[in-house]
Amino acid sequence: MARGNPIMMIICPLAGWFCGVNAFHDGCHFALSTNPFINSFVGGLFPFFSSPFAWYHQHIIGHHVHCNMEYHDPDLFHGVDIHREHKAHPFRAIYARQAKVLSIVFHFVVGSWLGLGLGSNINLIFSKSQTYNGVIPRIPVSTFTLTLHALSRLMFFIVQFGWPFFTLGPETGFFTKLAYAIVPSMVFSVCFMLNTQINHLTPSAMKEKSLDWTVHQVITAQNFGDPKKGGAAWWFHYLFSGGLNLQMEHHLFPTVNHCHLMVVSEIVERTCAEYGVRYTRVSGYLEGMTEYIKHTTMMSIDADAVETVSKPKPETEVGISKIIRETVKEVAKVDSVPVVVPVPQILKLKEE
Repeated sequence: MARGNPIMMIICPLAGWFCGVNAFHDGCHFALSTNPFINSFVGGLFPFFSSPFAWYHQHIIGHHVHCNMEYHDPDLFHGVDIHREHKAHPFRAIYARQAKVLSIVFHFVVGSWLGLGLGSNINLIFSKSQTYNGVIPRIPVSTFTLTLHALSRLMFFIVQFGWPFFTLGPETGFFTKLAYAIVPSMVFSVCFMLNTQINHLTPSAMKEKSLDWTVHQVITAQNFGDPKKGGAAWWFHYLFSGGLNLQMEHHLFPTVNHCHLMVVSEIVERTCAEYGVRYTRVSGYLEGMTEYIKHTTMMSIDADAVETVSKPKPETEVGISKIIRETVKEVAKVDSVPVVVPVPQILKLKEE
């Protein structure tokens, strides 16, 4: 890529994702080796994923312990100024646009480097509350350690986005250099978001929670791809996600290397069936994204506004309001999450 080969803007971030998701993630979960130094060392080799210091707050301490819990899971607060992930967040007018194609694309191409990589680190270092995304208290460290962390992230971002302007020759135009600076991060971000958002941000994963921690980890996650079917499709999903497609098993046993999760999944699925615990699995990326878009659409709706607009006149209370309520329930499959159902369409259905 340093020689100005444009195809490398795609190949390099894909290779970085593939290597990182199969090493960084396990390393930061202390699941790569029994030697703490190796786990820590490998975790530090992939700064384009995240700094281990920030990752411990966001992922290990926050997300895994409080999966999908409002005001506790920091993953629900990424980009909360423009994106809503939980119905407990007060609705803002800007959320109404989050389910549009351009909004979803923007969310995916900047999520890992602008949101997780830059924004969340700034918040962790400089916030007056000394928390990660306002919900996870910062691990007590010395001022020197915090300063060193800040400087290391600053240096990384300077190198990540500045290298084309120092290495590519004067014959390379400014916008070409800018593309080399930004496009690889955008490609990597799409890989990151694709393999993380469809695991928890779905209607089924947001539907329930449990006081039993193990049950909660299962019902707030979604697997994609079926290991029992095998074949090229399965291995693609498994390898490209670094085992994240076995999300329920990973959440139950986060310190187990993902190479063991296929065997573990057989036991987990059988145990869930035995005790009547919902085990959610979709066929792959396409179905997983469909579920994610459904959830994003639900969160783009102001429940109070829908209730006000849909409220019928007293004389039609029994007829129209009942149809609205039952249709919303049927479409959403979640009583507490509203979905827009245009009244004219309902009336048309009633007439037919």
